[in-house]
Amino acid sequence: LRAATGDALVVDSAFRGHAIQCQVFGKWAWREGRGFCPTAVASALPGHSQHQLGTALDAFSARWLREGYRFREGFGCTPAGRWLAEQAWTFGFVVPYPLHPDHRAPGSDCLARPDARDRIDPRTGYKHEPWHLRYLGRAHAARFHAAWAASGPGTAAEITLEQWIRRE
Repeated sequence: LRAATGDALVVDSAFRGHAIQCQVFGKWAWREGRGFCPTAVASALPGHSQHQLGTALDAFSARWLREGYRFREGFGCTPAGRWLAEQAWTFGFVVPYPLHPDHRAPGSDCLARPDARDRIDPRTGYKHEPWHLRYLGRAHAARFHAAWAASGPGTAAEITLEQWIRRE
């Protein structure tokens, strides 16, 4: 990543056991005052997290982490965020929670409209997370990427990983 974007990629969170996922969910829901429902679209319930399965990680650029709160709007538009969206599949990873086409800011493929920043994607049940990567292995990631590219990225026909898995 450093050669492509000039910045290092940092794995911020990978495997989380049940107890840690309980703590993560609890922190978002109660300690930060969000409540159950808003948290349930931003963090998986314990027992339902891809992190807990050991198949996911959150990755950011070192620069992004130095500049503020990691889970903020705009990471997908950074050089590192764009690189992950375009190249992670070549290493066996995919972004399972894309930005829903109807939620995009006009003229952008990486920013949500201000009124859509907290909206969930009905296809996935979660908000857009350009930092969240799911490991499929190189062969499956390549198959998904080909199907995604053929589906019409940025249109209503764009498929998500969940849709592809169910189809397969």
